[in-house]
Amino acid sequence: MFSARLFRYARPTCPVRRRLALAGVVVALAVALSCDETSGPQELPGGSVSVSPDRWGMVTGGNVPLTGTVLGPDSRIPVPVATDARFESIGAFAHGYTCGVGTDGLAYCWGHNDFGMLGRGSINNDEYDVAPAEGSITFTMLDGMDFSTCGASTDGSAYCWGWGPDYLGNGMIDEPVPVPTRVNHDAGFATVDVGSHHKCGLGLDGVAYCWGEWAGDGTWETRLTPVRVAGQR
Repeated sequence: MFSARLFRYARPTCPVRRRLALAGVVVALAVALSCDETSGPQELPGGSVSVSPDRWGMVTGGNVPLTGTVLGPDSRIPVPVATDARFESIGAFAHGYTCGVGTDGLAYCWGHNDFGMLGRGSINNDEYDVAPAEGSITFTMLDGMDFSTCGASTDGSAYCWGWGPDYLGNGMIDEPVPVPTRVNHDAGFATVDVGSHHKCGLGLDGVAYCWGEWAGDGTWETRLTPVRVAGQR
């Protein structure tokens, strides 16, 4: 069994994400290590290996709660998260929240919830307990940044939730969505990567798609739903 390892005080340099070149187009894919401004690097074991979600770092000043129960004291050593869930992968995202894919495939999130990025149906209610997002959707991966979270589901769909303001891929503008909502795209996605102003994904058809600002389609238009990135063969 592996444990997710998060660091804060050593402040090591965060490794870059793996990227895949698709006919000259670079699309961010799954991460080997993930970091945010509060938690530093973290191992992301894959396959069927379960992860014991041990965490440590700062919890004050707007950072994510360590224990999954209440906002507790800072810790320089690993402290267990209060949950019976076991995880395939886990990530600490910017803006002070954490999500992971459980061995049951569900999306578990906890921490800050200003715009519903935990996926539990509420907005502005921080949640310190570890609980699954609404909808009982099973995922293969999750990614998040700032106020939104996205994931690729086991049926090949992509789901996003939180606030973009127009980057959730569902055609809506400036509307927080506190539950996982399917991205409007028929081809489906193998993986999704979340940025501050846009999101990209690798389609099941092997094509890179993006939505939001700077979607890579050769225009300056903000795209509310996925568009094919230009330059692919």
